Amino acid sequence: MTKARDLANIISGGFTADDIPALPATKITSGIFPALDGSNLTGISTSLTKLDALTASATDTYALTKNSGTAVSPSVNNCIVSLNGVIQSPTDSFTISGSNIVFSQALTADDSIDFILALGV
Repeated sequence: MTKARDLANIISGGFTADDIPALPATKITSGIFPALDGSNLTGISTSLTKLDALTASATDTYALTKNSGTAVSPSVNNCIVSLNGVIQSPTDSFTISGSNIVFSQALTADDSIDFILALGV
């Protein structure tokens, strides 16, 4: 399995408490993240959404949507983007402009936008 797929499995919940035994199962499913001092962090959005699939073509700009058409405008630093099996670096490899993702270089039909995950949309 590729690193991008491993990351997607972890983020999408494709793991169990047995995979990370130091973290109680209730923390995995509840969306509560423990702080280093043992308390719980609050006020942090735990809503991670897989955005609609995009088909690469000869351009650098693509509209971001979820649920087959609802435009979304996530922050660039709240996105995990996999292109050709490689997680991309926010601001270096892509930016967000309104509800569009803009890659630093135009893609081709041979490229594969594997997935885009956005936090808090």
